[in-house]
Amino acid sequence: MTADELADLTAASGLRPSAMPAEALRAAEEAADRRPGDAVLGKLVLALHGQVSAADGLPPHVAGVKRERLIRWDRESTTWEGFTPDGQGAMIRVLRPFAARDPVLRRALLRTAAALEPAVPGIAPIDGAWPALVLPVPGPAVPREPESAMQERFPLARWLATGVLALARWEASKLEAPRLAPDEWRHAGTGLTLACLTLGEGSKTAENLAALVEQIGDGDDEEDPVAAIAAAMRAAPPTRADDARVLLLRAFAEHLAGERHRLVAERARASRNRREAGLIRLVHRLDRALPPPEGRGAIGVDLDGRITVLTSEPARMTWGPAREEELVWSRESGVVPAVTRRLLRARATAAPSGRLQREVGGSVEVIDRVTRWLASALRLRTTRLILEKSAR
Repeated sequence: MTADELADLTAASGLRPSAMPAEALRAAEEAADRRPGDAVLGKLVLALHGQVSAADGLPPHVAGVKRERLIRWDRESTTWEGFTPDGQGAMIRVLRPFAARDPVLRRALLRTAAALEPAVPGIAPIDGAWPALVLPVPGPAVPREPESAMQERFPLARWLATGVLALARWEASKLEAPRLAPDEWRHAGTGLTLACLTLGEGSKTAENLAALVEQIGDGDDEEDPVAAIAAAMRAAPPTRADDARVLLLRAFAEHLAGERHRLVAERARASRNRREAGLIRLVHRLDRALPPPEGRGAIGVDLDGRITVLTSEPARMTWGPAREEELVWSRESGVVPAVTRRLLRARATAAPSGRLQREVGGSVEVIDRVTRWLASALRLRTTRLILEKSAR
């Protein structure tokens, strides 16, 4: 019997729970007197009596362990959490005074230690004045609150996997674990382990799995396959730990496959980004590598009959009628797209005129070289903008 089992039994009896075991026992006996044929009340009375009398006749120190907190009890024995003289946490199951004097019950307890040893390594049988089973516990009890600090330090996968493996060790040893108390799940630094000194009757794997997930939480990531398995185990837990292990292995495989696909995609994206960044740098270098040809020349005549002149200098390029020139290109900002396109259209539609060139002191050859350079610069700008946008 554990505190959780006692709470379920109390709820089944219809009585109100009480924090004082002695008061709860009196209330249960009074109810049993009124309903002497109620089997649930009869079982509750015995369970409460076992809890109330757990420390009767037992010294505070048993088999080198200072007992502190009652974890589990039955008719012949009680299980306590306590500490050894060096401060090491320990679990101890000790016979009640009447059972300690019975040689058959003493030998039965020692046989329990031999049966549990494959699944509970480190268990030590003590055959003295107080026959007991002692197990050093590797760490603190697993907290009941999933949001605790210790819960945040380790991922759900580790908690669940090590818990399932702990139950599987009992199955592999042909042992039945009882319905486990929360304090019998211990945090061993690298995961969960079981500190249970009592054999069960009938499989309680499904109950223990559901209670474990309830205790550690099932995560809040809907995309995590391990969290999905945990939620499924809470709703419909497997009846065998080995089945739960297989489900977890599949979830881990799915998770690892997803991680691999994500990393491959990230690697491809990073490689593409590096190539695009390299291309962008090359485009910028190409843009600066070849300055425009220098010179001037007439492009044509505007609607007002004025000659439009293209003037190309090392730092800037302008186009338009006298005193109304527009900036076409500058070393700082590059080409001005709208003005450049109008210039190139005007050049394409205007017939070559030697007279206009003589009037402005220009050259057709210069106009050809400069406009070809502008067309290339415009295409280079478009390429750079496409690359920069795709790299975002």
